[in-house]
Amino acid sequence: MVRLEKITNSQKQNIFNSINARIDAKYEDSYSSQMAKDIFMLTALNENPQTYRNFDLINEMISKKDYIGSSNYEVWILIATELNNYSISDENKVLLNNMVEDILNCQSDNGGFGYSVDKQWIDVDMTGMAIFALSSYENKTPEITNAIENAKNYILSELEK
Repeated sequence: MVRLEKITNSQKQNIFNSINARIDAKYEDSYSSQMAKDIFMLTALNENPQTYRNFDLINEMISKKDYIGSSNYEVWILIATELNNYSISDENKVLLNNMVEDILNCQSDNGGFGYSVDKQWIDVDMTGMAIFALSSYENKTPEITNAIENAKNYILSELEK
């Protein structure tokens, strides 16, 4: 909506007010997935989520660690961290690599991705999000490349149904 100039100044201010309130509360009552959504919004509004209001939303989101075991949260985090060339702490780089492994562990034998490692609720939407999140890592290992290929095949098989 921002890029299409279909958002009013009042709507922009409401977005900033909401984000500011969460920053003031240090995201204590918000999940990391909300932080990722705020990163998307700030980026769309031409603000740097790593320096906005002197709050490093990128590293704070990664280090929150409320996402462990939920590929849904992890895909949002990976996508948010790939929006720009952010400065990510060494500790958080390790956590991002762990998230990639967690997401891979949520892939079922049929190629689809579930919302958690128990591989429940496998669906096309989660699988598409996993492909998107893993795409920045696709050429790093054959395991990731194969996971993406299997996920594409799963989506195609579901389309055929």
